[in-house]
Formats: sequence, structure tokens, C-alpha cells
Amino acid sequence: MKVGLLGTNKQSLDMAFYIKKFSKNDNLCLSGVHTNSTKETTDTAIDLGISAYFSMESLTDNSDVLLIGYDDLVDISAVLKDIKIKNKILCHFSTEYDASVMYCGLTNTQFNIILPYIYDNDIPADLSKTIIVFEGFGRNFEEFKEAIESVFDNCRFCTKTERRLTLIAKRAATIHIRNIVRFARHMFKIAGVYDEKFMKELISIGLDNSCKEPQAVSDNSKTTEQEIKKDLRILENINESYNKEFYKSMELHNLETTLYSNEEKSKLQKILGKRISRT
Repeated sequence: MKVGLLGTNKQSLDMAFYIKKFSKNDNLCLSGVHTNSTKETTDTAIDLGISAYFSMESLTDNSDVLLIGYDDLVDISAVLKDIKIKNKILCHFSTEYDASVMYCGLTNTQFNIILPYIYDNDIPADLSKTIIVFEGFGRNFEEFKEAIESVFDNCRFCTKTERRLTLIAKRAATIHIRNIVRFARHMFKIAGVYDEKFMKELISIGLDNSCKEPQAVSDNSKTTEQEIKKDLRILENINESYNKEFYKSMELHNLETTLYSNEEKSKLQKILGKRISRT
């Protein structure tokens, strides 16, 4: 299968460099690149040792698979429909849209590719250190799956629901953890006991414990009704409205993952207020 780059965002370039390095047969091989910039097209073609195509039609004519590295997927899909592409495999990397955004007719196959553990800004990223998630459908699904599995040892093919769960998990493991660390750092600074070295060690211990299998929570590690009331009063007194809401959301989550009785959970939820919506 000949793989073309239509646009060059980080994810499409990461995939292209990986295919170039690790594809040992003709199951997947790079054909060429097209972008909106003549210079970018030329430079990328030189970097990858592939052909530079200066029209979208010439790229699609010489590719079986398109790695779409653009953000405006709705517009790109409309253009591909206009040039009446057939029997192509269209892959995009957006977390906003699933595979169906690139639907261009029954003869084509659509995929959304997610790199859930990659946050390294370097190009190319080492994709051997992550799991690559594919969600898609179409006529050539099995053929593409076989080609991908011949190159990537660490790939998973999933449903739309599993894709959404992957994105939720990615946010929890990156953005939500970052927000929790910021909250903790801010509280330490207000308390006047902040030390960066201590903070990093504490985070390291916390992450290490978080990666272990969950176990029964002992009584002395639970946040009691009285403790929650004290915490909320302190945050109220120092006028930390945002951090108060963030604290409440964390404690509501803790209720779901601990072994409180239903009666205890009910009491604590009343103190914390109505459930904060989380996705």
C-alpha cells in the first residue's frame, strides 16, 4: 500500500517517519506529500526521501492511503468528495472527530488514529513507546488492518465507544493530573511550605502509587465528614473559589473509588454539593 501525506501536522509526520523506518515490505510504503505550501511540500519530501506533489489530485492518484495532517477536516473532506476519490483509505488524527468525518463514499475506508501516550514535541516521536489506536470502517478495513499490524507491534483497533474511553483516559492521565499538581502546588505556597524538590518527590510517589492496582482504602486514609467541612471552610476564608470547586470535584471522585458505606457517601455528597459534571 502506498501512503501519502496530505498535510503535515506532528501526528502525520510521526507516522510517516515510523513507516519509513520500520516497514520491511510493500505492505506500507511512503509515496509522496502535498501541503498548501510549496516550500513545506518540498522540504518534507526531501526529509523523507519521497515525491513532492503540488496538487491534491496528483497525491491521491499516487496513493492508496492518505495520512491527513490538517485540522480543518470538514473542508478537506469536502474537497476530496469534489475530486471524487475512490478506493482510498483516509486516516486523520483529530480527537474532536471520529472516523466518519472523512466519509467520502462507499468505496473508501475511513480511520481515526489516536496516539494516546505521546506528548513529546520532538519529531519524529518514538512510536514504539506508545499504543496506537485505530477506529474506523469501510471496504478495505481488513486489508489496512493487516498492513498496519505488519509494521506496528503496538496497535489496537477499537469501536467508537472504546475510542471515546481512550480519549477520556488520555485527558485524565495528562490534563487532570496537571491540574491536580497545580492545585497542590498552589496550596503549599499559600501554606508557606512550598519546596520544589519536595514537591517533585511527592508527585513521583503519588504517580507510582497511582499506577499500582487499587486496593481497599483503610479508614485512616479516608477524608471524613469533619475533615471535608474544615477544608471547605479554610478555602472559603482565603477566598479560593476556583480551588474550592476543584477540591469538591476531587473529593466527589474519591467517593466513587473508595469503600465508604452508602450512608457515608450520602452524607459527604450533601456536604460537597451536587455532583460536578465530568467527561
